[in-house]
Amino acid sequence: MKSLKLLAASLLALAVAGTASASQLHITGSTAIRKALYAGIVRQLTTEGTVYTTCCDPNFNNKTPDGAQQATFVAVAGGVIQDSVQCCLSGSVGGQGYVVGGGNVQSSITAVGDPTKAWISIPAVATITANWPTVTVNAGGTFTYAGGTIAVNGAAGNLGQTVNLASGAPLFDPPATAHICMSDSFQNSTQYDSTDWGLTLNDTQEGTVTFTLAKGTNSTAPAASYARLTSLSAQNFQALTNKGFIELEQITGNAADATVDVVLVGRNSDSGTRLGVFAETGVGPVSTGAKQYLPLDQNGVDASQSNSTQTIQTWQLLASTTNGYDSGAFVKQTLVDAVSGTAVAPGGAGHTFIEVAYVSEGDFGGVALGYNGVLASQAAVISGTYTLWTTEHLLVDGTTIVGADLALINNIGGQIIATNSNGAYVNQGGLGCHRTGAEGSTVLVP
Repeated sequence: MKSLKLLAASLLALAVAGTASASQLHITGSTAIRKALYAGIVRQLTTEGTVYTTCCDPNFNNKTPDGAQQATFVAVAGGVIQDSVQCCLSGSVGGQGYVVGGGNVQSSITAVGDPTKAWISIPAVATITANWPTVTVNAGGTFTYAGGTIAVNGAAGNLGQTVNLASGAPLFDPPATAHICMSDSFQNSTQYDSTDWGLTLNDTQEGTVTFTLAKGTNSTAPAASYARLTSLSAQNFQALTNKGFIELEQITGNAADATVDVVLVGRNSDSGTRLGVFAETGVGPVSTGAKQYLPLDQNGVDASQSNSTQTIQTWQLLASTTNGYDSGAFVKQTLVDAVSGTAVAPGGAGHTFIEVAYVSEGDFGGVALGYNGVLASQAAVISGTYTLWTTEHLLVDGTTIVGADLALINNIGGQIIATNSNGAYVNQGGLGCHRTGAEGSTVLVP
């Protein structure tokens, strides 16, 4: 009997040890880097077993995991969960606040909750293997999903949660502080400096995140006017943020463009994309007030949302100058939206419009515009001729992320490679130029 008890105790100890050895990381921060980050996670977890994933997105938009703000990835081998990673990418600047300030990422999706801040929970292996898709990433950064019986809000065929997200638990974990943040901002460019909180964050500079200016695929402007909009200068962008729209004539110098409104759509003040673009163009810090517009459909619904017609009918000036989208995915949707034949421009009767927005290359949509006459490309970033970029940082609380957890996040960081931000991401060692430590500073070429 004693030997059986000893054997049972030994087996229990082994089981507990096996469970305890698995890492469960919580990552928050930049949505601009999510495709490259998620690809790095999948590549690393693939070395441990079969990778399963599920996702959701604020406002209940149907997103595949590589396009979602919230996603969970799990490696399974021999019927046992190995390592897992839970991501809630709620914005670069705000993400730093969760890590540095110790704020909890919320858990539930309710009428008063914030659906942009929640950890998707990890159920038992049987539920994962039965209901979650497997995912792989090829050398070019393309995600492939297979299997699973996933539905979003009861609509089959989408990769997301299996019930309406508004019901909350048990789909989400209790509130927890993330100790890892992906940020396209230096700490000294934000209000969150870890030293002020008695913390020291390990900062690994992963590479660059390229941002681009784009015009909507569709517009009400005459074809000739639409074609003349090819690039914006820093001064053009400053004028846009000052008013929310400007006449195209101010950009092209062509009198025929005097009644064409160039309308700005953009991000909120938690966004690293906003921080980087505002700094580079001379608008100011991320908190600088900026007038931006919200596109609405015929029913008065935000035209970026899945429950809209995704056809732009009119424009609404945002109530606050710090407001904007919390993810570039929403901006991307507006750039590819259709436009109603009776759509109204901000400038009023007789005016037509062209939407303009700023996004990361990973969220690119619409038609690319040059910045100061140069189009975004990996080669242009490397050479220093295209300067609308920031450095991507992997910020880790070294007091809590140690041992196997630290090894896993470092391995994931090593898997973030150039092929995963629409071909414009540049690994840190691949740059032929550099900045001296703050967004918007002069790009120096040796």
